[in-house]
Amino acid sequence: MKYIYKAKKGPKEVVEGELEASSEAQALKLLDAQGLVPIRLKTGDGSGKSSVKKRADIVVKRKEILLFMRNLANLLKGNVPVLRALVLLEGQARKGGMKNLTADLSASVRAGLTLSEAFEQNPRIFSPLLVNMVRGGESGGVLGEMMEKLALHQERNEEIRGKIWGALVYPVFILAMGSLTVFVLLTYFLPRLLGVYLSNQQDLPWPTAVVLGISHFLSGNWYWILGFALLTFAFVKRFFGQSSKKRFFDEIKLKIPFVRSLVIKSAVLNFSRTLGLLLEHGVPLFKAVPLSAATVDNEVIGNRFKEVEGDLVVKGASLAVALKKISYFPPMALDMVSVGEESGNLGKTLSYLSDTYEKEIEGLLKSSTTLIEPVLILAVGGIIGFIVFAMLLPVFQMDVMGGV
Repeated sequence: MKYIYKAKKGPKEVVEGELEASSEAQALKLLDAQGLVPIRLKTGDGSGKSSVKKRADIVVKRKEILLFMRNLANLLKGNVPVLRALVLLEGQARKGGMKNLTADLSASVRAGLTLSEAFEQNPRIFSPLLVNMVRGGESGGVLGEMMEKLALHQERNEEIRGKIWGALVYPVFILAMGSLTVFVLLTYFLPRLLGVYLSNQQDLPWPTAVVLGISHFLSGNWYWILGFALLTFAFVKRFFGQSSKKRFFDEIKLKIPFVRSLVIKSAVLNFSRTLGLLLEHGVPLFKAVPLSAATVDNEVIGNRFKEVEGDLVVKGASLAVALKKISYFPPMALDMVSVGEESGNLGKTLSYLSDTYEKEIEGLLKSSTTLIEPVLILAVGGIIGFIVFAMLLPVFQMDVMGGV
C-alpha cells in the first residue's frame, strides 16, 4: 500500500514524499529508520480525511488540558512522532473526557490529519489561537518548540487566573462564615429567647425589637428566601452566559473603580503576551492582532482590540498609532509598543510588557486583599456583636430593674 507523508527532518527542514508499506505501523517504522519525524501520514487514495468527524461533545477540565499540552510538548521535543505521542497519552489517560479527547486526536492523525487539523476538530477545547500556532509550528518544522511555548503560555495564563481567584478565597470565606453565623443566631437562638422576653411583658429596647423582627421573618420564611436565592443564582448564571448579556456585565465591571483597573491590566496582559508570542514565531501582525484580541475575556475591551486590525490593514497605521485610539490601553504600554516597533523588537517588547503587567496585577491583588480582609472581619464582627448585644440588653435591664 502506498502512503503519502509529511515529516520533519532535522530541527527546521520539512520533507514530503511517498513510500510503500504493508501497514501504517510499518510505514511509521520506515520513516523512523530514515530519521524522519512524521507530521502527517495518509494512504495514497487520501481516504483517511473523510473518516474523521468533528467532535463537539467532549468536555475536559482546564487543568487536564494544561497537563496534556505539557506532556505532548515534552514528547514532541524528544522527537517522538506525533501519532506515537498521542497514542502514549491515550494510554496514560483515565476514563472520561481526556480519554475521549486523546482517542479522538489519535484517530484523526491516524486518518491523515495534521495535529493542527485534529485540534481544529475540537473547537470547544482548542482555541483558534492554539490551532494557528500549532499550524505554524508544523509549517516551520518546529512543532516541538512551538508546543512547549504554547504550554508555557497557557500555564502562565492559568497561574494569573489562579492568583485572581486565590485572592478572593479568604474574603469570600470570611463573608460566608459570617453570614452563616448571623443566620444561625437569628433563626435558632433568638426565637428561643423570644418567649422569655414576652413572658415578662416588658417593653423591649429598640435594638432587641429590630433584631427579633428580623429573626421572626427569617425563621418563618427561610425556605422561601433560600428558594428565591437559588432561582436568582440560576437566572444570573444563565443570563451571564449569553454573549449579549455577558457584554452587559463586562460594561458594569469597567465602571467599578478597583475592578476596572484589574480588568484593564488583565486584558493588556493577555493581549500583549499572546501578540508577542505570535510575532516571535513569524505570524504577520494583521493576523496576530485578532487572534490576540480573542484571548481578552472582557468583550468590551476585546472588541476594541479587534478594531485595530482595520487600521493596520486598511490605513496602514503602525500598531502604536492604532492602539492609541483605544482608551483602555495605558499610555506607558503605548510608549513601549512604539519603542518596540522602532527598534524592530516588537515581539520581545510585548513579552516584557506582559511580564510587567503580571507583576502589577500581583501587587494589586496583594494590596487589595490586605485591605479587604480586616474590613470584612470588622464588619462581620460588628454585626455579630450587635446581635449579641441586642440579645443580652433586656437581661441587663431586668437586672437593673430588679436591683431597684
